[in-house]
Amino acid sequence: TTLPDGSNIDAERFIDADRPFFQSQLHYTFNIQNHQLLLGTLQYWGNSEATDTTELLLSTANQSQRFPFAEQENDLDLRYESYYLQDLWRVNDWLSAEIAGYYDRIENGNVFNATEWVVENFNPRFGLIVTPTTRDTLRLAAFRYILPFIAPRLDPTDVAGLQVFRNSLEGSENTEYAFAWDHEWQDGFTTFNIFHLDKDSTDRIVVQEHEIERELSGQADGVELEHNQLLTDRIGLSGSYRYLKVDDDVDPLQGELSNVNRNEHLFKLGLRYVGPDGFFAGAGQILRCIDNKNSRPYETAAITDLEIGYQFPDKRGLASLKVFNVFDNTFNWVTDRLVLEGRQPAREVLFTVSLNF
Repeated sequence: TTLPDGSNIDAERFIDADRPFFQSQLHYTFNIQNHQLLLGTLQYWGNSEATDTTELLLSTANQSQRFPFAEQENDLDLRYESYYLQDLWRVNDWLSAEIAGYYDRIENGNVFNATEWVVENFNPRFGLIVTPTTRDTLRLAAFRYILPFIAPRLDPTDVAGLQVFRNSLEGSENTEYAFAWDHEWQDGFTTFNIFHLDKDSTDRIVVQEHEIERELSGQADGVELEHNQLLTDRIGLSGSYRYLKVDDDVDPLQGELSNVNRNEHLFKLGLRYVGPDGFFAGAGQILRCIDNKNSRPYETAAITDLEIGYQFPDKRGLASLKVFNVFDNTFNWVTDRLVLEGRQPAREVLFTVSLNF
């Protein structure tokens, strides 16, 4: 903002956030005839801490000065508890069933608004694994869960071999239906997967000094096809295609670019060589096409990766050199919230050495 005397005043905001936690988990596995039972519990205690500071910067022709404007410091308790019983039932030689019941309770909070809320529910899981032939496997699953706070855990994170936790907000209630088909060829492997996910999340915010509870929902649909093929004893080829549709409620308190609703096509192709003397090399190509449902234009990202390396005798270690985005292409790699990894819109070079003792 420019003042009448020609000086400028700007605001700068600094946020320092931390979330220490302690987690314990205990489960017990036992067998009864052709049933394998898993009984357990997970307990999480944590804190969400944040200091939010705003300073005013007054700039004139000769100097600039900083003035404290506002500071807010909050510390909220976080809690997650889960109790579960799972049955892995080997019905016969070609059919297996997985049945589980989870009671989940989460005490969540918004550290910047100093608000807290509780979500709890009984969440069932059901899955089938069918092997009609020695080369084919069919997997079917339906399950509901409350997405826990991000932390390692011991209990299974799949149902019938299908992933349970997909990206959504911590504390959200998610219901998913998924199907997969795996086929083993003489020198290759093909897998096909399709899923539908419904997401419901709750939070509490402060508007004009009043605390308001909000509910946001959304859904995601996806299809993925992947094939791996041995061309020779030393050369392997891999290719995959994924279609993803994301349609979430848009948070009116977030900026337009936080809207990641989209239709996405992702193509991958890879070639890898493993030599008899321990040397290996690989090349990969990625093409990602994103039809954004916001102010962003239609985007295409083409990325080429290369790798060379050497495996030490007796598998005592490995050295590799990887070059990501060889041609230094620029792009906008849109991801959902809480996705911690992505691709950089610049060339990356990574050299690693690992030793096994």
